[in-house]
Amino acid sequence: GIDPRAAGAAAAKAGVVVHALGVGAERLPANVRMADLVAPVRVFPGDRFAVSAFLQPHGCAGERVRVDLLEQPVDAAAGAAGRVLDTIEVMLAADGELVPVRFDVPGLPTAGRRTLVVRVTPPAADRTATDDTQSTEVDVVDRVTTVLLMAGGPSREYQFMRNVLERDKSFAVDVLLGTAAPGISQDARQILDAFPPSDEALGTYDAIVAFDYDWRRLEPAAQARLERWVSAESGGLMLLAGPVFMDAWLGDPRTAVIRGLLPVELRRAGQGTGGGAGGPEPRPLAFTRDALEAEFLWLGSSRAASEAVWREFPGVYACFPATAAKPGATVYARTSTGGRESIYLAGQFYGSGIVLSAGSGELWRLRSVAEAAYERLVAQVVRHVSQGRLMRGARRGRLIVDQDRVPVGGSVKVRVVTGASDLAARPPTCTAVAPDGTRMPVSLVAEPARPGTLFGSFVAVREGGWQVEVESLAAGDEPLSRRIQVQLPDRERANPRLDRGLLTQLALATGGTAWFSVDGAATAEAVTTLAAALPDRSRREYEIGAADTGFKQRLNAMLLAVGCGCLCIEWVLRRLARLA
Repeated sequence: GIDPRAAGAAAAKAGVVVHALGVGAERLPANVRMADLVAPVRVFPGDRFAVSAFLQPHGCAGERVRVDLLEQPVDAAAGAAGRVLDTIEVMLAADGELVPVRFDVPGLPTAGRRTLVVRVTPPAADRTATDDTQSTEVDVVDRVTTVLLMAGGPSREYQFMRNVLERDKSFAVDVLLGTAAPGISQDARQILDAFPPSDEALGTYDAIVAFDYDWRRLEPAAQARLERWVSAESGGLMLLAGPVFMDAWLGDPRTAVIRGLLPVELRRAGQGTGGGAGGPEPRPLAFTRDALEAEFLWLGSSRAASEAVWREFPGVYACFPATAAKPGATVYARTSTGGRESIYLAGQFYGSGIVLSAGSGELWRLRSVAEAAYERLVAQVVRHVSQGRLMRGARRGRLIVDQDRVPVGGSVKVRVVTGASDLAARPPTCTAVAPDGTRMPVSLVAEPARPGTLFGSFVAVREGGWQVEVESLAAGDEPLSRRIQVQLPDRERANPRLDRGLLTQLALATGGTAWFSVDGAATAEAVTTLAAALPDRSRREYEIGAADTGFKQRLNAMLLAVGCGCLCIEWVLRRLARLA
């Protein structure tokens, strides 16, 4: 609702006197509650991910508690013991202040759905055990990420990245070399002679990494196909600048679509920037705060460990000038170019996809610090840009819900984006699965303003984890699914303390008085005084009782008799008139 102070001001303006009667305690009993739990919806087998929990203490400031992260099967009974993944000891903060607890999970080895439970062992004074745990589900997806590497030439970055991805069995790599002769041999699943010729062929890829590629080779239809793949199909694109073709295609008006995909504004060499030429000494990278928080750039198990590795990295020798980021883009690293600061690494959401750009193809120099660090960075960056495809679940469509967390009784809006208008005639089956397994059909209808988009909604009537499922949209495709968490409003538990100041202010603003039970104000005399202060709003109303059925029957019989008599008299008069 609205702020109580605003409600008090409106009541005072309307001449309504408010008398506040405060009940409850100003000092709460000791309690530690698990306020929230955040975890990724989908992860790859063996991939490291983070789980964040938030504790809210009352009356336990300065005490230390143990927090456990457990793994359970999805169908485990409530209260069942699980496998402990990690344990952290934390110090509780002041009353009501949230205490974050972060778990770095090294990875779950096998595919399938898991229930992650965070449990706090509260202090001995805590008597409320119902709020000591929270759980969420994580879907471990054993899915190969298909990557297309596009290179203007066999640069070092291309060769090292191709080798890393080819050795990793969770990636399938195809290559397109702009300067390659027919019949060449490469360590890849497939060698393409040209850019994928159709939306279906391009849709088989989750990510595209381009190394100083000459985009003038792509006709306008192919560039538009790439833009649709990123914006509508959640494709991931990484663009690495280079000194060979970059300056030429930036000045070509036919590549406006590609320039629009970039998260930064690049400047050509002819504009007095020095181009992307390298210097004699390495230029260190200055990471932004966003980069320090971006886990896909972490080279260690923690932020501190990652920063230690990056500090050993000497830097890059070249960076194509980019002085400005586009609106909504995120800058991760900067370096100096010709005495001027330039953006080296930046990213942005483009529609439903992710685009990442690097000022040069020199990330391979990280191998001088640690080869494992470079391999880790490559895998994390490619999976970061392709995460939209992972969340999408299927290749032909996407399932979108407006909120991942919904209050009980709230309406959940569901959209299925297919890109195919023929599915509107026979919409796919959509089902909402309640926490107890009850299946609720969700009707999908076409949105007139959005071709290829189906819309539906349902009401979440039960607390817990709900699963929204949509059948496969095409043969061989996987079903779409999305998990949401339905929660009961917890405002009273979040702040159950008596707010004496607010109630007093509310009463004084309206000309009333404030009474508090903790002060012993609930006496017979006080109640009488309070009742006398309330204006008499009583009034007398007359309520009509139930109808008298006997009288109604007699009245109806009388009216019927009168009507019949009138008809008889009319008939007699007509007969007499005819005889006359």
